[in-house]
Amino acid sequence: MENKDIRRANLGRLINEYGTIRALADVVDTAPNYISEIKNGVRDMGHKLARKIEERTGKQSGWLDQLQEDDMSSDDVIVASSIDELAEKIGELETEKLHSLIAKALELHGRKKAT
Repeated sequence: MENKDIRRANLGRLINEYGTIRALADVVDTAPNYISEIKNGVRDMGHKLARKIEERTGKQSGWLDQLQEDDMSSDDVIVASSIDELAEKIGELETEKLHSLIAKALELHGRKKAT
């Protein structure tokens, strides 16, 4: 999962916590449509905005950049330092997990192409 995807997921958490995009935008002092565009993948969240959101919502610096515990299990994390190493590790997955990973990747790719 890329950092922009982690930030987007955590932004969704904050929107849920504050109830609406407008409520979060008011706290952060940012236009609601800008927050909405980030949430919907139209824009990516930059470093300065990420730190501003964390500061204004009382989250520790870097919180937006970290997977939260319910986003992953140790079985869901694959760490590789190269494409070849990643391919090797993916090739070792059980068939069901491999199919799930491929389906998720295709879903994300389809969303990316649509934007």
